[in-house]
Amino acid sequence: MGAKTSKEMVVGKVSEINIYPLKSGRGYSVENAEIWESGLKGDREFILVDETGNFTSQRKIPSMATLVLTRPDEKSLLISYGGKEIYTGPLVEDGAVETLTIWGEDVPGTFQGEASSTAISNALNVPGLRLFWAGPSQLRDVEQGFAVGGNHRVKYPDEYPFLLTTTASLADLNSRIDTSVPMNRFRPNIVVDGDFTAWAEEGWHQIRINNVTYQACKKCSRCKVPTVDQDTGEHDSGESMKVLKSYRSVKSEVFFGMNLVHEQKEGTINVGDDVILVS
Repeated sequence: MGAKTSKEMVVGKVSEINIYPLKSGRGYSVENAEIWESGLKGDREFILVDETGNFTSQRKIPSMATLVLTRPDEKSLLISYGGKEIYTGPLVEDGAVETLTIWGEDVPGTFQGEASSTAISNALNVPGLRLFWAGPSQLRDVEQGFAVGGNHRVKYPDEYPFLLTTTASLADLNSRIDTSVPMNRFRPNIVVDGDFTAWAEEGWHQIRINNVTYQACKKCSRCKVPTVDQDTGEHDSGESMKVLKSYRSVKSEVFFGMNLVHEQKEGTINVGDDVILVS
């Protein structure tokens, strides 16, 4: 761990690390993870697109919450839905490379074949879905208006390589609603716990975790995905987002969590690591 300067302070510890292999699919928690140029190793390196090549997500297909894509090893895929295996086969590294669309931006992807795509389409009961993978060279630049410095590239997140949330802010939200929601509704990569006030993370401009420095870019604007139960793939009453909008919104945008980029493009992160506030 890097030594602290006199102006730095430990504000908390990493309490969760979450990886989402398939964009908008089910994630899983780990005790430690490798940091790559694109973010956490294995995070959002697969994407589903519709017949027009536009990405799809829980915004349109909430049942994607129960769609699980894993890589038993570096060369294979295992896909399950609703707790049942629907496909197993090789990772297609030399498939057709096509141009896909994420929020109007063109991004490259390697097609994973008809068999895996058909299995997913049948499971979700949505025709025409196609599965793609971002190979090592298939990265895209993050939004330059908010990221400090250059050379920040990602695979298939909406914008940035990391999403950080805190237990204090979730506790504040849950104190205001009748039915509490778990952290997985907000799909963070890094969760921080500590003795700080709710929403303190919005004032953390730069933090360091285990020798990797992270720069806060902007608050994360939320859509309706947090109303999707990540265990069932069904929408709840929407109470949490209605309440969040009542006190955490600006010009109709609702915020929860912070988007981050990282300065060092390799490293590790562990549950229990100190989170050091640099500025």
